[in-house]
Amino acid sequence: MTIVETVFVVSTVFNVLCMFLIFVVFANMIKIKTLIEQMHMGLGGVVGKVVAIEQTTNKMAQSFTEFIKMAEAVVDRMDDDERISSIYKTSDGKFSARTLDELINKIRSSGEESEYFSSDELDKLKNLFSEDEDLFDDEDDENS
Repeated sequence: MTIVETVFVVSTVFNVLCMFLIFVVFANMIKIKTLIEQMHMGLGGVVGKVVAIEQTTNKMAQSFTEFIKMAEAVVDRMDDDERISSIYKTSDGKFSARTLDELINKIRSSGEESEYFSSDELDKLKNLFSEDEDLFDDEDDENS
């Protein structure tokens, strides 16, 4: 074999090996491209899920805020009801009033006060409640 033939054979073998390596690199690039596309699609799905979770969290926060406002209104009404709920009633339930004076006046105006108490007993009862209120007022003044 001559030198030209030897160079030709070596260069042909080298070119075939280079073509084979280029083909392998090309095949790997196609696989990598496919994997990158799959990763891109997967990340797009993850972003979609994160956005959906964010929207759900926002809705929950708004609902919780509305719940707090509603609960606050209910608690305010309950506080108002507790202030109003002190109603004085007779044991038979015939008379009821929001204040003791009002109850006594109802009993007196009906003419049935002798069934419940005499005038002196009613006055004593009234004084008893007014003394209790004075005690609470004194305690409040001391705490201030």
